[in-house]
Amino acid sequence: MTRTFAHRRNAILVSPIKRPRQRGYVLVMFALALVPILLMVGFSVDVGSWYNRAAQLRKAADAAALAGVVWLPDEGQATAYALAAAARNGVEPGNGVSITVQRSSANERRLKVSITDTRVGSFFFKNLGGNDISLTRHSFAEYRLPVPLGSPRNYFGTGELLPAGPRREYLNQAINTYCYSKVQGDRHQSRYFSANTGHVCTPTLNTEYRPDGYELYIDAPEGRPAGIDVLLYDPQYRPGTFPDTGNGSENFSYELWRENSPFTPTDDVRVCGPTTYTASSGYNYTFLSVNKWNRLCTIQPGWASGRYILKARNGSVPGSALGSNQWGVVARYTNGAAGSQGFSNGLCDAREWALCPSVYGKDAISVYAASDGSTAQFFLAEIEPEHAGKKLKLELWDPGEGGSVLRILQPTGQNTWSPKQMSWSAYYNENTTPAGGGRSGTNQTSIDITGSRYNGHRLVIEVDLTGYTPPANNHWWKIEYEFNDPGRPDVTDRTTWTADIIGDPVHLVEEY
Repeated sequence: MTRTFAHRRNAILVSPIKRPRQRGYVLVMFALALVPILLMVGFSVDVGSWYNRAAQLRKAADAAALAGVVWLPDEGQATAYALAAAARNGVEPGNGVSITVQRSSANERRLKVSITDTRVGSFFFKNLGGNDISLTRHSFAEYRLPVPLGSPRNYFGTGELLPAGPRREYLNQAINTYCYSKVQGDRHQSRYFSANTGHVCTPTLNTEYRPDGYELYIDAPEGRPAGIDVLLYDPQYRPGTFPDTGNGSENFSYELWRENSPFTPTDDVRVCGPTTYTASSGYNYTFLSVNKWNRLCTIQPGWASGRYILKARNGSVPGSALGSNQWGVVARYTNGAAGSQGFSNGLCDAREWALCPSVYGKDAISVYAASDGSTAQFFLAEIEPEHAGKKLKLELWDPGEGGSVLRILQPTGQNTWSPKQMSWSAYYNENTTPAGGGRSGTNQTSIDITGSRYNGHRLVIEVDLTGYTPPANNHWWKIEYEFNDPGRPDVTDRTTWTADIIGDPVHLVEEY
């Protein structure tokens, strides 16, 4: 035992492990690596600084584009608001910084903002002999206008004034008296809501009432050949005289505004009116062989091009009148320029002539739909091809009373349409809970409207626009009614329509 232990101990003592001497090696390697490490740290600081500056330029360009685009087509205003937004984000012209603001030549509702800084400095790069670098960031923004409603022409609401044919509308605009119940088809000018329409100014308020009434756009095209007369068909409320219905007396007023920005109403400018018409107001214009017109005013040749807003509203005070004022409007060139394009009576169609001063509903139209047949089609909304892949949302208030079937038609040619699949739900008044009784559907091409089942209801329809490619000369959709009741062979519906594209109306886009 003892010898063995000693033997092993001696073996250990006589066989040590030897290592080479490494004194100073780490220090030499660190010294050699220090210079590139410092360079890498310095460049990383500079690159981070450049990224931060680029992000600041991008943020300023985005803010400028969003702030300026809503002022188009006025490029001067668009530029002023874009520069102000860039300044609020810490970027102003000067000291190597330039900002350009430009409207797209392909899309009048798109704005391009470019910001360039040619003097982006550095902490280390410049000390090593480098120069300031240049950074540029672009941003594109566009806005989506309210979906045009009711008419691709320069007239809307003329009913049966025109001879029978494709240009007859069978449609009048309509505004209820202040106390006439919302159940009677007017979503935004009836002040009260009651199933019992015999009551005047019932306690239940219509929370969707709009004091400013309904608004229509009148387009004044660039390069227009003359002034534009704004003619109102039967703007007075005269119960018992076609096409008005009801009783009592109430004043109605109309005025015209110049729109400067579609999303800043406080900047709009009133150019004429308000003009108030009473039951005893006379008419001052004869048109289409009918002496029931009034000329509200004329959009003069020297006035700005763009959109003008016609506002129409009821008396806005409680009274005894219970009824509906049916009326119409024509925006007609004063020199008969439409006649040289083959349009009679100065009535034109914007699908056929770019300079036609079209008239259409801004975001809601209150109408009296009428036809002497059991089936009728009416222009509903213009859906541009740029909305392909999105969803169209329609809301029909109190639709289809006395009818049997309702359809939404998409354009297939300049003058042809076909039913479109849709999903829909019905809601009572302003409720957000769908009405019972199976009043909803998915992927259907028609809606059963028998039994006046949507009296006092809001019918919400969604249409998938995936793959939407309308004809180049027709982007207008229609609504179709069928009235197959033998006791009621004609179409008569007092209703309010709205249309919208689901999504942000002012947004950034990729360049294309």
